[in-house]
Amino acid sequence: MTLAKKSLGQNFLMHARIAERIALVAKLSPDTVVFEIGPGTGKLTRELLKLARKVIALEADYELFLKLQTKFCTRNFKWSIGTRAWRHSYF
Repeated sequence: MTLAKKSLGQNFLMHARIAERIALVAKLSPDTVVFEIGPGTGKLTRELLKLARKVIALEADYELFLKLQTKFCTRNFKWSIGTRAWRHSYF
């Protein structure tokens, strides 16, 4: 189990059914490219990948970034690690 780092403002989506509903409500087409900020543990990411052509995710937590690389090593998932400076500069 991954513990949320409050210093990064993390809150994780815990229920797979909620992630599934969010993805369905988004009404994604097979041509959609999704940019997901803060994929966390990947519950929503997994559902988005079922519906979209590609998911591009930006994660600030290096430990989660490494887990996501392992969990979603598919062609339609791209990831990036965001630094604290980058997040503060653009958000």
